[in-house]
Amino acid sequence: MGAFLLAQNPDRIVYATIFLAFLSVPNSFPTSFYVMGVQVRFYEPFLVMSVCYVALRYRRRSRFGVTGIVLAIAFGVVLAILLSNPVSRIYIDTRLFIYLPMAYFVASRFFVIVNTRAVLRMIPWVLWISAISTIAASALGSKLAQMQSEAAGSTAEATRLIGPATYAAVVVVSGVIALVIGGYATIRETWIYWTPALPLMLLSFSRNILISIFVAGLFALVASRSWPAVVRLIRTVVVTVLGLGLLYWSLSGLAGIPGVSWIQAQADGFLIRVVGGIGGQAINQDGSAQFRFQQENAYLVAEIYESPLWGHGFGFAYKPINTGRAISDKSENLQYYAHNFYLWILVKAGLVGFLLMLIPIARVLGAALRGGGPVRLATGAAAAGLLAVSIVAPMPLGSPTAVLLGLVIGACAGASAVDRRQGGKPSPHRTREPIVAAAGYDLQKQNS
Repeated sequence: MGAFLLAQNPDRIVYATIFLAFLSVPNSFPTSFYVMGVQVRFYEPFLVMSVCYVALRYRRRSRFGVTGIVLAIAFGVVLAILLSNPVSRIYIDTRLFIYLPMAYFVASRFFVIVNTRAVLRMIPWVLWISAISTIAASALGSKLAQMQSEAAGSTAEATRLIGPATYAAVVVVSGVIALVIGGYATIRETWIYWTPALPLMLLSFSRNILISIFVAGLFALVASRSWPAVVRLIRTVVVTVLGLGLLYWSLSGLAGIPGVSWIQAQADGFLIRVVGGIGGQAINQDGSAQFRFQQENAYLVAEIYESPLWGHGFGFAYKPINTGRAISDKSENLQYYAHNFYLWILVKAGLVGFLLMLIPIARVLGAALRGGGPVRLATGAAAAGLLAVSIVAPMPLGSPTAVLLGLVIGACAGASAVDRRQGGKPSPHRTREPIVAAAGYDLQKQNS
């Protein structure tokens, strides 16, 4: 049946990749299989098929190529081989990282060129199913499939749930905020997107979402460069804070209603862990944050000084096996992994690899900052937010965050090409699907 559907419309290969990569479901649902002892997530073979299909089907190119990112990874791999780094560790370092340029390639040719509307119509399905699954998991004390291991900060009442849809929700909210600031949509018109995204973000109890959304909003404000944009930003912040504050205040008067105590516990957990954890004193007392500063960054910086230009290659262990934590089954992996992606890539591929990767991305975001249509604004803002988060959580090295980052940067690059072909004038029309209309272009002109 699946093969028949794909044969009827091969574009569904790409849609299936997105759906499988970012859907959060209960742990009882299968989301992966094993090949020779290696776990393969369902979306991974679909991503490979998407690259092959898009390469053959959609030949249009963006001037913002993906070559630099591929060269950065290739440089680190060749260096690792020359330095005789362990092959197994080279594979672990690069397996998910390579998905970033693959997703970038797919998005730059596929999404914006002919399929923006179809993708945007699919996103609410992913978010709503994921939100229901995540809320149920939190309320019932169960787990999500492909959930990150329970992070520090969980309590008996409020468990942190970070699943495949968490950062997808952050991207969607970042995009919505950018569209609102840019005047392309309103909060009311975009409710079908941000409503399911909010619980996905809030139940992660992660400060990273605040970093991403703040940077995305700042990006949209700079790109808009107008007083009306400032007014829209202030209005959005005021309405959001007042709305959430009123909802929290009303919980005390609804204590007898089933489920309200659970909502209260989650709200309290978010205020304590996230809002209360953004100050300097709170970070100084956060064991996880201090481990990154003292037991990761310090070793990373020392290794960068050892080989600043070339780095040490992928698969290089930048620190001893035991630095500040008890020995566990994760200790060996911590020798190779770091939360600060930028220091990590400097250690692995040096300044050469660092620039090869980031210059193409900077060009894409720089073009979005100079102006353009709503797709470029929304995806550029979302990408900027994820890149900011990569200082404390390596988006290019995660599953499915590597795919997510590649998709939004690639879509931004593709949108730039479409804007140029249309003279920088996206369609201003509105329909009953306002966000689709705001993000949409004249498809006939694109295909001509």
